[in-house]
Amino acid sequence: MVSSWPHDFAMEVALFLEANRQDNSKIIKVLSDHIDRENVRLLGESGSGILKLNGFGEINFPFYSLGKVKSYFHLEYRELVLFCFYRKLHYRYSRFLDVGGNLGLHSIVFAKLSHQKISYFEPDPTHFSEAEIRFRANGVHERIEMFNLAISDFDGHAGFVRVVDNTTASHLVGSKSSAYGPLDEFSVKVNRLDSQLAVGEMTLGKLDIEGSEASALASISPEKWENFDAIVEVTNHKNATEIMEMCLRLQLKIFSQKISWQSVRSISDMPYNYKEGSIIISKTLSSGELLS
Repeated sequence: MVSSWPHDFAMEVALFLEANRQDNSKIIKVLSDHIDRENVRLLGESGSGILKLNGFGEINFPFYSLGKVKSYFHLEYRELVLFCFYRKLHYRYSRFLDVGGNLGLHSIVFAKLSHQKISYFEPDPTHFSEAEIRFRANGVHERIEMFNLAISDFDGHAGFVRVVDNTTASHLVGSKSSAYGPLDEFSVKVNRLDSQLAVGEMTLGKLDIEGSEASALASISPEKWENFDAIVEVTNHKNATEIMEMCLRLQLKIFSQKISWQSVRSISDMPYNYKEGSIIISKTLSSGELLS
């Protein structure tokens, strides 16, 4: 049996639970813990590596070590919430950008859901190669355009820090104030996020880029925000502040998981790390569209 009830159950009830996270926090915690245990059973080193999600079909995501973090971490409750949004809103978009794609799970999930164009961006060559294997294993490799590069606010090359004990935390030099454990540093190609967007092409971007999110978003010209929505994992207080200031200046809406996906009114509404959830930035979406 490749499916497990907590994943499908979470997919069905997540947006209801998310609509009032404070009141539902105990339920979310119980569900999250059970999903984590099932992830280890199904996607751990001795598991089948296969999970069936309602609306997406079979996901082939075998065990892979990213240092102290393991591949099944990518299918925790917070990620399933984002998959709910993909399932709910994918019809709005003609293109999906997986920025900071890591092992490619979000690209796989979106490809299983729809036929929109998908672009995957990942600077770490090891992750990039592993993602290509997974795209082929899921039969979606012909639909995903792959770019072995980082996304920020400039075109060129930059130093990249691989955090050996947790390669999900790897980042461009200077984008984080500190890193821990053994580190590898090498040069990677970098593109501006703006260069990947086209005026008039409705695009959804998922950004998980470890401290470069504010810089990447700031590179986008105002007119392109008319056709771009972004789901963003915010790394720290500095990025949260810079993103909020940019959105106020450009009259963009921010919806924060930290406050049940309601509109951000003050900096305290913004998440400062992945544990506090993600944000959605949009010119046109409403909170009702997200949670109804």
